Amino acid sequence: MRWPLEEQSSLVHRSFQGELPDTFIDLDYTPEDEPVLEGFGVDIHLVEGARVEEDRTVNLFSREGRLAPAEPSLVTAWVGNIGEDSGYLSVPGVPVEGSVTLDEVSPWAAQGHFVYRYADGGELTCTFDVPEAEVPEE
Repeated sequence: MRWPLEEQSSLVHRSFQGELPDTFIDLDYTPEDEPVLEGFGVDIHLVEGARVEEDRTVNLFSREGRLAPAEPSLVTAWVGNIGEDSGYLSVPGVPVEGSVTLDEVSPWAAQGHFVYRYADGGELTCTFDVPEAEVPEE
């Protein structure tokens, strides 16, 4: 993979009639000058009304071919993305574990980084700085 990575991210608050509100950090990365490689990213689903004012780390473990929070916490679900589909880059594959550190989460912004750890000992660290929330139309 070529560096640097271009980040296009947003904090999404959505609520559909008859459903519980859903807040997630939508992170998308594309290697610069590498149009052949699809972008990758993650949707980090958070508990309703999530707020973080100082560093908070949530561990992630591999379960059935995907990552999930180690225990019920601020992060309710972790959805890896490749292109338009859910999943992970074919090489190096699904991480064996990881973590996400949230430095700040407010109704308008999110900041932090996540780390993927692979079976071969490799790591991938991606930072994010999402400046304001996106509120989709219903």
